[in-house]
Amino acid sequence: SLAFVSQPTATLVNATITPAVTLQVQDAFGNPIVGENVSLSLIGTGTLSGAAPTATDASGIATFAALSIDSAGSKQLSATTTSLGPVTSGAFVVSAPLAIATSSLPATTAGAAYSDSVTATGGTLPYTWSIAEGALPTGITLDSGTGALTGTATTAGSSSFVVRVEDALADTATRALGIVVSAGAATQLAMTQQPAATVAGVAIAPAFTLQLRDAFGNAVAQSGVSVDATLSAGSGTLTGTTTRSTDVAGLATFDDLVLTAAGTGKKLTASSGALTAAESDAFAITPAAQASLAFVTQPTATLVNATITPAVTLQVQDAFGNPIVG
Repeated sequence: SLAFVSQPTATLVNATITPAVTLQVQDAFGNPIVGENVSLSLIGTGTLSGAAPTATDASGIATFAALSIDSAGSKQLSATTTSLGPVTSGAFVVSAPLAIATSSLPATTAGAAYSDSVTATGGTLPYTWSIAEGALPTGITLDSGTGALTGTATTAGSSSFVVRVEDALADTATRALGIVVSAGAATQLAMTQQPAATVAGVAIAPAFTLQLRDAFGNAVAQSGVSVDATLSAGSGTLTGTTTRSTDVAGLATFDDLVLTAAGTGKKLTASSGALTAAESDAFAITPAAQASLAFVTQPTATLVNATITPAVTLQVQDAFGNPIVG
């Protein structure tokens, strides 16, 4: 008799079949036949390597330790001796080497539903997916069983990561990928530079600056959006260029705003159509340099050595009529 002792198992294209395929030759009474050459051939497409006729050992076993096949698919082996066979092995699968087929992933927009997947070829199903390095955009997840990438990202930016797939034989493959998340449409204005305490009549510095942002707080790089600045708290009149357009980065910069009325608790508000407006923190305007001295209460007729009443008073003011203290 001729029989397979160790059947061929699933393997990869051009990989050595392990464990080694073995067959045993016996006589009619179950005694091993020593020195009998056993030959193997392939049933299915491809070329079988390492299948030179092999003599049985003292146990009647012929061992084929270097078998490999150069084509993927379902296969069987056929074994013969000079007088026995053919004997056919069980079916086994030869798979292409495991590889991740996905070469790139589409970009998305903050707040938009994302749905794509990573795919693999070769190897032996089922696959198990994971992130080996880096991280997906916040809000997007990887299904370990299917490779599906789904969710809604909220943070703009570029996320780089390494995807790993493992097949049923514990073979693995990795690939570096990335997803770019762009900001959504502008919904609000946000301060990037608050107004600071400034001298009356001098342009507020650093310049009052606003950024277009989407609903998730991501900066929106959109030029040409008109933004208005107004004085929303405190006395005085805001002068300078009170309407500005955003630049290519989505910034509106007011670099020549002036207030002449001194005082504390002043606030600026920036607005633009339907966008949510932004109001600054309170800031102060201090008087400018003294520019005038004038009698407020003139001296009146009085007696020698008598106190002049009412008291004589004078006021020191800057060029804008703000009183100078101290």
